[in-house]
Amino acid sequence: MAAGRDLQSIIRRLENAVRDAVRQQFSDAGVFSFGAVEIDPRHLAVWIRTRTDADRDSLLGDPAFLPRMRAILAEVGYPQAAILAVGFTAQSDETVNRDFGGDWWLCVK
Repeated sequence: MAAGRDLQSIIRRLENAVRDAVRQQFSDAGVFSFGAVEIDPRHLAVWIRTRTDADRDSLLGDPAFLPRMRAILAEVGYPQAAILAVGFTAQSDETVNRDFGGDWWLCVK
């Protein structure tokens, strides 16, 4: 059980570090994650919430985005063997409001 608690602590640090990094460009960005990490740490998805579609597209279109996210995983102590499998994406409040009636759960599933 201690390993699971340690991983949850690492994931909280990861979310905070990703949020801090993204907010350097988009001050109102948010971050959440989910996955079956208790089965395997590779099963983690990290979502970045932006205000607009343009912000989302800018973030995802940046060739440095994914390498920067992978570096943050390593910095916070995420299990090395899982780093390349962790998924990162971004979505905007604009899209969720327009296409999913503001329901992030519907968007994610």
